[in-house]
Amino acid sequence: MTRTKATHVRTVYFGLRHIYRQIAEWWHSQSAVLSLPAADAQRAFNAPIPMWRKQTGPEHYDLCVAGDYSNLADVLAAAKLIQTHPHKKVALFHWPAFGHAERKLCALYFELVGRPNVEPIVSGQPLEAVDYYLTNNSLVHYPLDAYPLWNKSESWQLLENRPNSV
Repeated sequence: MTRTKATHVRTVYFGLRHIYRQIAEWWHSQSAVLSLPAADAQRAFNAPIPMWRKQTGPEHYDLCVAGDYSNLADVLAAAKLIQTHPHKKVALFHWPAFGHAERKLCALYFELVGRPNVEPIVSGQPLEAVDYYLTNNSLVHYPLDAYPLWNKSESWQLLENRPNSV
């Protein structure tokens, strides 16, 4: 498992393993009945796609929202966008603020990815989206080691004009 790029041991701190581990931890703390249906059926919690099935091409989304989901302001900005587009398929990419990669993701993030139209995405995951959003423009000042494989023609929109908080 650690010899492939998507599941390399460094993804424990950022990437597939980081997101999966935190989603699973949150789900275990919230679920009264811990039963797992077959992976090909409805998932008990919305794990990143590369964790449970091989992708033959990019997943298609209406909206892709990148933000530091350990920051409540970023999660609230994403939640507001999702609320105004309830029937859109949404991808959420956790882009940790520089120096804050160790912070736990907000509970609201887990509630969002628990919705049937919202999915967590991770670096190395191929996707295409109609619209791309960034919750906080300060994130672009510190590039990440890896990103999802999004289509190259994207133009990003900033969700809100608010103070950059980390």
